[in-house]
Amino acid sequence: DAIEASSFEKSKKEIDGFIGHQEIRDELNKFINKRRIEKRREQSGFEPDMANHIFLFNGSTGTGKFSVSQWFANKLKSEKLVSGKIGTYYAKEVKNQYQDEFAFRTFLEQNSFGVLIIREVHFDTEYLGEILRAVSSNKSGCICICIGLKNKLDIYFKDNPDNRQRINSFFDFKNYSDQQLFEILEHSLDKKRIKYSKDVSDLLFQFVIESNNSQTKDHENGWLIEKDIIPELLEYQAERLSTLDSPKDEDFITLLVEDVRVKNKKRSQSEIFASMDSLIGLTHATNQIKELMNSVAAVKARIDKGLGGE
Repeated sequence: DAIEASSFEKSKKEIDGFIGHQEIRDELNKFINKRRIEKRREQSGFEPDMANHIFLFNGSTGTGKFSVSQWFANKLKSEKLVSGKIGTYYAKEVKNQYQDEFAFRTFLEQNSFGVLIIREVHFDTEYLGEILRAVSSNKSGCICICIGLKNKLDIYFKDNPDNRQRINSFFDFKNYSDQQLFEILEHSLDKKRIKYSKDVSDLLFQFVIESNNSQTKDHENGWLIEKDIIPELLEYQAERLSTLDSPKDEDFITLLVEDVRVKNKKRSQSEIFASMDSLIGLTHATNQIKELMNSVAAVKARIDKGLGGE
């Protein structure tokens, strides 16, 4: 039997809610606008463009490639800018049944795809060539999105420029910055309805930076948040809650400072002053440092209010 397309859950996110990839969002929206114009031309009796269009979404793991492809496919389908169904597959599972260009072309002919998403095309770059040749020779009007790891695909296309020419649109998904990862963490915690204070937020940002720059991290980009950071936060929260006799409902959706185990915790000014007061024989020196720190804080407060730093 032919492979059945996996159930395609409609993405509830709008592209404006995605973090990062502003240029990619803009370009995909331009393509959608072109499709709208083409649809109007077809409705006016002009011959529709039936050539397939191949996209390549490449980047490191966890950079949101599949999430964006979901949004893009559902946007095209909901506006009736494609006529066929949406199918999503892993390249490995397709190869198990359709091992070359001619077999894959049969696969396309047997299914009416409006959008075809093929994940992890880097697993066998030679087979990617079979996919590209089959899709580019097909005239059904299908939009094919190939998703894979940039480092492996760059090597393949350098040695196979002819197959690179078959791709209509390239999109490089760059790694997330520390700030973007923090925003992803905030968004994920918000979806879980988890609350936290400003002090906890500051610690979470520091925790993200430490985790993302660790030499021993197991995951990267979005996977770092979902598979490492959030599970660790909830583990320490559970450890704390287990010591309470009767935790309230609010406790289960609240993160406290002790739930965020940063390695180099930044201390508040009051904590720094308290440790300075414990120093013996340095009262005059510590008082001067305190005056300097208070003076700097006062200048910063004036600047923040737009009053200048004088």
